[in-house]
Parts: sequence; C-alpha cells; structure tokens
Amino acid sequence: MEALFLLTYSSIIWLIYFKFKLLPWNNLNKVIVFTIPVVNMAALILFLNVLAPSTQDVRIMNRHIEVIPAVSGRVIDVPVQENTLVQKGDTLLVIDPTPYKIRIKKISAAIEQAEASLISQNYQLKAVRKQSESIIANLQLAKKRVEEFRVLVEAKAGNKFDLESAETKVNDLEAKLNASRAQENQILTQITTEFEGEQVSIANLKTDLAKANWDLDNSVYTAPSNGYVTNLQLRVGSWLTTMPFKPAMTFIEEERYIGATFDQNELHQVEEGNEVELTLRAVPGKIFKCRVESIIWQQGLGRGQMTTTGLMPDTKPLPPGRYAVRFTLPEDEEFLRNGSVGEAAVYATEIHPVNIVRKVMIRMSSKINYLVLKLH
Repeated sequence: MEALFLLTYSSIIWLIYFKFKLLPWNNLNKVIVFTIPVVNMAALILFLNVLAPSTQDVRIMNRHIEVIPAVSGRVIDVPVQENTLVQKGDTLLVIDPTPYKIRIKKISAAIEQAEASLISQNYQLKAVRKQSESIIANLQLAKKRVEEFRVLVEAKAGNKFDLESAETKVNDLEAKLNASRAQENQILTQITTEFEGEQVSIANLKTDLAKANWDLDNSVYTAPSNGYVTNLQLRVGSWLTTMPFKPAMTFIEEERYIGATFDQNELHQVEEGNEVELTLRAVPGKIFKCRVESIIWQQGLGRGQMTTTGLMPDTKPLPPGRYAVRFTLPEDEEFLRNGSVGEAAVYATEIHPVNIVRKVMIRMSSKINYLVLKLH
C-alpha cells in the first residue's frame, strides 16, 4: 500500500513539475515535495496501527480430544471412518466386553448368594433365640434345684454332692446361655449392619456390580461431540490400556475457533463487537467478515504467570508478549480449515478514512495469496 501511495504521489509530482511545469522546481518546492510524503506516510501508519490494527498471526483452531479408554482390553471393532464427520454419540471403538460381562455374572451370583445367606441368618437367629429361651428355662429350674438342695444340706437331710452337682449344672447352663447370646449378637450384627438402607455385604456387592456395569458401558467409546477422527492408526486386535500417555486416537471437534495475536499497544482502542476482515492463505482472494468476540487480557508462563518452583524469581528483562483476540465465525465458515493461517484487520471505528486504506491493504494481501513463491 505504501508503494502504491508513493507511486501515485510521484506521478502527480512529475506531472506538476516536469510534464506541465505548473510550479518551478526550486529548493523550497523540493523540500516541500520530499517532506509531504514522509509526514503523510508516518501519520498514516500511526493512525492505521491504532484505529485499524492488523496482524499476520491469524489461526483457525479446533479443540482436540485425546481418546483414552476408561477400561483395558482388546479392540474388536473400529466403526469410525477417517476424516468423516461423526455425530455426537456415534461409536468410535469397541473393546471386547466378554471379561466385563463375566464379572457382572459373577457379582450377580454373589449377590444372590448373599441374599440367600441373609435369609439363612434370619432363620439361624430365630433358632439361636429359641435355644436361648430353652437354656433360660433350664437354668431357672436348675437354680431352684440348687436352692432345694441347699436347704436340705443345711438341715442335714440332703447329700452335699447333689448340691455341688446342681451348682455345676447351673454354671454350665450360664456358660451355654452366654455363648448363645454371643452367637445371637453376632448374627444380629451381621444382619442389621446397613449402608444406605441395605445390608452391608449386599451393599458392597451391589457397589461392585455398579462398577462392573460402568466398565461394561465404557467398553464402547462414543463421540463426545460432532467432529472428525484423523490419522486413524487403531486396528481391530490392538490392545488398549487406560494409560494417559497412550491415546487410542485423536478426536477433532467440528466447532472451529478463530484466534489472532496483536502487540500490546495495538489493542487499547479495540473493543468487543468491532468489525474484522481476514484473509487466509488456504483460501486466496477471499475476504471473511466477522467480529471481535473477546480479548484475552492475560499473559502466559514467564510473563504474567508465576509457577511454584521453589527457585528465586528470574529478574532478567523479557520481550513484551502479545495478547490473543478471538473472532466470531463468519457466515461462510465451511472454508475455514483447521490449522489455516492468514492476516486480519480490526476496525476500531465504524467510519474512518484509514479504514479504507486498511481494506485496500487486506484485499491486496488476499490476492497475493495466489502467488506460490518457490523455485521447485
């Protein structure tokens, strides 16, 4: 643009001073002729960079999700096609569910066994309680016999050996009663100990069953959103693990984002909603129109972020970082391809003469994208 301006200005000067000789080519006019373009160019560049800042760092981005299965196993199906749009919920891969189905059956059988054992313990509790009642009745009778034998012995009308035998029987019955009550308390504790309204052993097994069902559900990995799978290397028969450093594939979300970076002093007039024009090298000759969606007034590691390292801070001067700006998607977003780069101009004012200059410059850049400058 600057070259076009200088070429036009030079043509006007040639016509005025040399072709038609409307003005004399003296020292004063020479100074004026050489001063005007310098001042105008400097003013134009300053106004352009403030009221219509531009950047050559525009990027089209998609969020990527590393597909890491939640369960381990052998892959038995990969129904997804590479670089083909899949909808949210479509199956990406299937891990052999046989081990998880077997575990579910095993735990289900254990639950039925625990429920049967609980019924058996209830019957056992009733039997132990009846046994305790029988022991209590016999104990009461034995204590009466002891009293009777004691009266007879004191009256020297009875045998002391019979009294000692009766006392031994009382002690034996008391020991049996204590053992029966201990057994009753043990069974009662096992039956009545609950977790969230269920007997604890059954609740524990049902928790294992829920985990087994969750594992079975996760043997089928579905698309978390609309998107694509690219560079698909996964094959049937591969063994997958839950290790986070070994993803099975990379899923690319369909939703795109446009981001650009600007020098820090270029954005003090830029606001959300300002008009934006951008051109992409992958789509030469086309101008995309969008708006400023947000400005990320943050700097990353080493500038605006201090990490916990235990080391003394590094106080050497750092070059000024750039701020990122996010743009809205244009209407013709089907031309936006992940990884495309280009240029963009933000118009901080709706109507201003410098906007015209910047619009011409961005359109010239879009045409230049047609050129493939390489020697092979």
